[in-house]
This record gives sequence, C-alpha cells and structure tokens, in this order.
Amino acid sequence: MSNISEDEWRDAMTKIFEKLDDDQYRKMKRILTESGYPSPNKITSKFKRELPKNLIQKFGAEKSIRLVNKAMKEIPRNDSGVQNLLRPFVDKLKKQEGGETSSQPKTDSAGAEEPEQNQGASSGPSPQKMINSDVKITIRDLKASGDLGQKVLFVKVVEKSNQYQSKNKNVYFHLGVADETDVIKVVVFGSERFPDIKTGHFYIIRDASMDRQENVLMVTDTTKMSETGSFEVPSNVELEAEKLIFSPVYSIREIQSFEDKKEVSVKDTVGKIGVIKSMQMKATQMMKDKQDFELDDGTGSM
Repeated sequence: MSNISEDEWRDAMTKIFEKLDDDQYRKMKRILTESGYPSPNKITSKFKRELPKNLIQKFGAEKSIRLVNKAMKEIPRNDSGVQNLLRPFVDKLKKQEGGETSSQPKTDSAGAEEPEQNQGASSGPSPQKMINSDVKITIRDLKASGDLGQKVLFVKVVEKSNQYQSKNKNVYFHLGVADETDVIKVVVFGSERFPDIKTGHFYIIRDASMDRQENVLMVTDTTKMSETGSFEVPSNVELEAEKLIFSPVYSIREIQSFEDKKEVSVKDTVGKIGVIKSMQMKATQMMKDKQDFELDDGTGSM
C-alpha cells in the first residue's frame, strides 16, 4: 500500500512549478507531452494552476513523482530550492519499491533473488549466481526460444541510441545489449527510462516481449528493468553489441562487395561534385533537386 500522501505531493508539486520560469515551463510541457500528457499549445494560468491535480489524476502519485523527477533532471533544476521539495517523495518512492536494505534476500514471483544495485565491480558473488538457474535465461537461449516468458535476463548496455518519434508520436530508443553468450537489440518504448538507462551499466530485464520476425526485445511500460551488479562480458561480444546501434566504418572496396541495402558507414574524401538537377519523384509526383558526388578513400571510389 502506498505511504505517499497525494495531498502533500500535490502541494509540493505546486511549489516546485511556481519556481519555474517560462522557458523551463516550456521544457517541462514538452517532456509531459512525450510521456503521454495532453498539454495545450499555449501555457495558460489555468493550465499551471490545475497541472499538479491533473497529473495525479492521470498518472497517480507514484508515476507522477517519477515524471516530475525526470523533468527536473532534464530542464535542469537540480538546485536545493526544487530538490528539497522533490527529494522526500523520490526517497519515499524508492523505499516503497524496495530500496531499503534487508538482511533477507528479496525474491520476485518467479523465485529469483534480487541482487543489490551495484554500478561498479561487485566484490561479492556474481549477481547471476544469485538467480536460480531455472528462472535465468541467456541471450543465446532467448534468441533460440523467441520468448522471455517468466525468465530473468541479465545484460550489459553497451550502446544507446538517441530518442526517436514514430509516425503516431510514440517515443522510443534503442539499446545494444550483451551478456557472456550473445547480443541482442532492445527497443525501449517511452521516454521515462531514457535518462536512467546508461551505457556500461548492467540491468535485469523481466516481462519483456520478443519481436520474433525482427529478433528484437521490446521493453514497454509493463517491463521490469532494474540495475544490478557487473559481470564479465567478452570484448568481442561487446563489439557486436556496438554494431547493433552504430554500423561500423567500412572501406569502399569492402562496401562494393556487399549485397544491396546493407547499412554501413564510410569515412572518405569527397571528389567530384555534380551539378544540381531537378527530378520528379515517383511516389508524390513532386519535383526535387538531386546532386551526385564521388567518394574516394584510397581503396576505391563510388
């Protein structure tokens, strides 16, 4: 049961928002919009006055605390005037979600012990050894089975993309993750997790679904993803995880041997530059300008 008072949190939010200037309010409105809150085009006094109440009504106390905390980090408002109002509720939320230490190991419904968070090297046993073998799954086995199910996946985030927006305005970003066996691309939907997921850190993933056709793991609002202690990942496996997000740089000689539509990066010198020509686009029948140029890197030109 939540021990967070909605009335106290609404009053604290009101005081926090009163400290924002117009530019900071606009930044916060953008963050709220990305998170699914229908903000008006114009910021009115009524919008400001009713925002704390409306955020609690739409998201609840806990989720609105996470959202405001995220917004204050991104604006940024890390000064004591704001943080002294916000921090007590963030701390309560962490304790409520299991942030307190205990002499007894915590377990989830699948019987997996929860390792303590550790952003650096672990001095104790590997966090993976704290998980019962019947609930743990490796990336290699996940890709073979095509389903995470009730299993627990340990990964290292090797690469992280920027945030993107789909045609239907959904925000998402990509991760290239690895374990000791293999790599997989992860799509994280929503913007709330973006500032908290960091490259080089280690995470436990539960309740994620697989896109079997694309061989991609999908992290949604219902997915549980928490930071854990470090473990060994072979350097060659990490290199493959990097390639999931950023394509490697190839020479022109190598590119010319590839099949069509392979994603690559090149680092070359621009040679001949053609004149601008107008051409008609087949799909839209509109006229567009086109300009060709030549690349040369010493191994070939194209």
